[in-house]
Amino acid sequence: MFAWRRLCWLRRLPLTQQQQLIRRYITLPSSRDAEAIVPFVKRHDPHTLLHKLAHDGRSEQAQTVYDQALQRSTQPSIYRDLMVAYVNDRAMTDAISIYRELRQVRPTLLTDETCLALIKALARQPPTIDPNNDQITITWTLSNDDDDDDNLELEVVDAMMLVMNNLHDSQHRLKVYEEMVRYCGRYRDAESLERVHRRMRMDGVLDWTPKLVNTCLEAYCAVGDVVTACELWQMHGGDAEIVLKACLERGLKERSDWIKQKINKS
Repeated sequence: MFAWRRLCWLRRLPLTQQQQLIRRYITLPSSRDAEAIVPFVKRHDPHTLLHKLAHDGRSEQAQTVYDQALQRSTQPSIYRDLMVAYVNDRAMTDAISIYRELRQVRPTLLTDETCLALIKALARQPPTIDPNNDQITITWTLSNDDDDDDNLELEVVDAMMLVMNNLHDSQHRLKVYEEMVRYCGRYRDAESLERVHRRMRMDGVLDWTPKLVNTCLEAYCAVGDVVTACELWQMHGGDAEIVLKACLERGLKERSDWIKQKINKS
């Protein structure tokens, strides 16, 4: 009776919460080989199993679950978990290839929630050091839409902007901008930050909320571009303490005095 009551309580939860709770009780095989997951497909709900594999970054096993039990599914969450599995397994090319295939063949499956989940997964990927120039970067190769023989090398931020093209809700786009700017600041990527900022300036419906502005200020200060941070603060407002602290740390007395004057006048 107790187990049945617990089950009834679980069923009343949203599907995502059900999957999060159930996946804690799924013990995956020690081997990450695709064949090792086959016996689990019959013993567990394939949707929950795929969600667990996506969380753990087991892309080959996730693909096996999809191929054996979920190919005919029309639930966007299936393709969300499949792409996230590849991203968490550092197989970025495969994840973006699935995205581009869905965009061409089954675009209705690319809901805003699916795209947001993919972007958040991309933003969690830590950078690697390029041994040739000692620069922090993550790159992978994607085939050009116009010519399969012509390859493009894209960084994580480029991939996030690519997926953002499919977002329709302005609030969702706002979240992605925050995610991209935060990513650039976290890893001191000034070049990508400038590309994102350029994209934001061309977005005619972008709402420069205080949170977005402060995220931009922190990112520009993190990459050492205090001048642009001050220009943004002058244009959009935000937390003056962020730019003031950055100016003081870098010995920019004239700018720090100017900020203090602005603060005193307001």
